[in-house]
Amino acid sequence: MAVLGIISFSLVLSLAPLGSVSDAGPQLGRLAEYKGEPITTRDLDRAMEMRFRGTQVANNPLLRAQMAPRILDDMLFRRAGVDEAQRLSLSVSDRELADYLRAQAWLYENGRFVGDDRYRQLVEEQARMSVSDFEAEIRKDLLSEKLRWIASDGIILRDEEILKEFHRLSEQARIDYVTFDPSQYIDAVKVEPEKLIVYFAMNGQRYQVPEQRSIRYVLIEPDRVREEARVSDDDLRRHYREHLGEFRVQERVQVGHILFRTLGNAEEETALVEARAAKVLEKVRAGGDFARLAEQHSEDATATVGGDLGWVYRGQTVKEFEDAAFSLEPGAISDLIKTTYGLHILKVGERQEAHLEVFEQVRERLRPILEGRKLSGAMDGLAHRVERAMRTEPQSFEEMAARFELELKVTKSFRKGQAVTDLGTEPSVHDTAFRLRTGEVSRALSVPKGRILLQVAEIVEASLPEIEQVRTRVEQDYRVGESGAVARAKAQEFSQSVKNDGLRRTARRMGLRWERTRPFTRNDFLEGIGSASSFRNAFTLEVGESGGPVAVAGSTVVYEVFSRQPA
Repeated sequence: MAVLGIISFSLVLSLAPLGSVSDAGPQLGRLAEYKGEPITTRDLDRAMEMRFRGTQVANNPLLRAQMAPRILDDMLFRRAGVDEAQRLSLSVSDRELADYLRAQAWLYENGRFVGDDRYRQLVEEQARMSVSDFEAEIRKDLLSEKLRWIASDGIILRDEEILKEFHRLSEQARIDYVTFDPSQYIDAVKVEPEKLIVYFAMNGQRYQVPEQRSIRYVLIEPDRVREEARVSDDDLRRHYREHLGEFRVQERVQVGHILFRTLGNAEEETALVEARAAKVLEKVRAGGDFARLAEQHSEDATATVGGDLGWVYRGQTVKEFEDAAFSLEPGAISDLIKTTYGLHILKVGERQEAHLEVFEQVRERLRPILEGRKLSGAMDGLAHRVERAMRTEPQSFEEMAARFELELKVTKSFRKGQAVTDLGTEPSVHDTAFRLRTGEVSRALSVPKGRILLQVAEIVEASLPEIEQVRTRVEQDYRVGESGAVARAKAQEFSQSVKNDGLRRTARRMGLRWERTRPFTRNDFLEGIGSASSFRNAFTLEVGESGGPVAVAGSTVVYEVFSRQPA
């Protein structure tokens, strides 16, 4: 507990409101600060994308807004945790980092490491960072995990404390509620010219026309140097001889299993599981379909694929499992194997002794890898020759492009982050284009289409428009801003009436729509209105008592407790 206390006291930070802050501003959308190191909107966006990629949160602005404060808290606590771990002289060794990476299934295909090039490609595509930055982030996570173990090591909870917390977290409530959405009152807001001018003066930066730039550039595409990237059989054989260690296959066996979990069970529960496992084993040995039985009975994630684990290598599983798997003949069925996880029934398929793959087996697997490396090297070589020439004579950019037989292209003016023909929103291109001065030539940049060299052609400085040029936008924003105040006032008026007449009767009298939630706990998410934490008073109010107004996801909610259900 002392460690957590130290972290709490060392967490010196300043918070700014989430939203309406742009990375274009002088503070780079600064949201928080830990010991002088800021967290910006860009940092938060990147963390949100990493955390929620592929989930319903990723493309739902409402859910993202609700989750943002929690993710920001996590980022701050992580920084404090890493700082405290380093103060305590904790560290993550290369071996620990390697062990973590070895446990990541996406880095291994059929039990073999995908290779450095594929590893780098996956990290850059999925994490959108370099391998060194990615591994540095993993080290921070592992360091924070070590600190958590130290912090919690001496904590002892009494049964009554656990029971009390169980009751608190399991208690359910149900509420009737009315939502006052500001969007319903936008048209009711009156726009007075004097107030609009004041609003524009206070929020003028919101309407600033951002800096724009145009660039001229040349693109070196793979086809330009493809002939230089041909790989001969001699190249393949040379690589094979120089990297023999990569082609050594460890002893391995194909295994399917059916798992009956017993971890954490009492003795009588384990006995029941063992009896059930024995009956399934009888069915397997009687000729039952192993895959079908695994789908029906296995309590492992592999149940969906008939229990298939694929190739298993020595040192990859717990000892009892490994000993059984490597002692059985192909096609054999094991007895019930006990491990820390539970009881397993194993079926062994093909088995391979440790061996070295011969050149003919790997020739065609190597060819695209070496061709890719050689192609990349050829593009880099040409790009660096062009770069030297253009940076020596930047005023002759167009002439140099012609000398190297490269097509010169010129963009229209664009804002930072705005898609550009051929180049999209490639961060390296935009960062470089908005860093250089007029006439400066960039270094060769790697982009999805190849290599690019660019020169800033024109800079159009940021400017603040006159109110008449953006009046429509200003009026709309003013209405949106004021509609929130209108919604809150309506909610306050409604709340007062509810105390006398009840929510449903008041809603009918005022022509408002009311809704009822499903039963929820303190940690639930209520579809349509947000986190249950906003309605925590519903667990202390009596049935029929009202709560609110409560601000939830931009709206204001007034509610009444419909029911309470103890744990």
